[in-house]
Amino acid sequence: MLGACFGLTACNNQEDANRQIVGKLDAISSQLSKGAALVRWAVANKSDITTVIYQWSRDKIQQAKKAEALPAETEARISEYESLRMQLLRLQRPLPSRTLRLPGDSPSTEPSMADKEYEALSIKVAEAKAPVAPIIDRRERQAAEYRQQYSIEGLVAEYVKGRYDLVIDTRDKVLYQTAGDVADITEGVIALFREKTAQKN
Repeated sequence: MLGACFGLTACNNQEDANRQIVGKLDAISSQLSKGAALVRWAVANKSDITTVIYQWSRDKIQQAKKAEALPAETEARISEYESLRMQLLRLQRPLPSRTLRLPGDSPSTEPSMADKEYEALSIKVAEAKAPVAPIIDRRERQAAEYRQQYSIEGLVAEYVKGRYDLVIDTRDKVLYQTAGDVADITEGVIALFREKTAQKN
């Protein structure tokens, strides 16, 4: 009889221990399931969104230029400067030449033809800008302000708030993806941008 009681007590203790273990396992499983929540992600075409923002800023700059109503002669001077500046940008500055010199040779101070061409064009650009420098500087500041009003990162963050946790540029190659469609939010971000700019007009 005493042995039976000991056996029953042991069984009860084992059941209590098992219930405690199962309870702890359930708690751990719950914590893991919370920590392994699925990441909500989408894709967006950064190039398309950037193009729309650039076109808007360019249009605003053109509107500002027309509002200035400058004399034709002044506009011609500005156009001449912009044309020369584009030529200078296309003409990359020559890298310093590194020629092998033997001991005792005097260093060559004669600039190359590319150096001379670049310096001559630089002087022309500076001379063309001088008479209209205040206007050009003001326009460049305006252009920078327009470009800084809307960043693609800010627009995407505003659009996806509460919807997605991660957005990947469509140009980035995804090495692995589970089955199922991934939302492309490009048009949604562009629509948000157009809505915000329309409110300011």
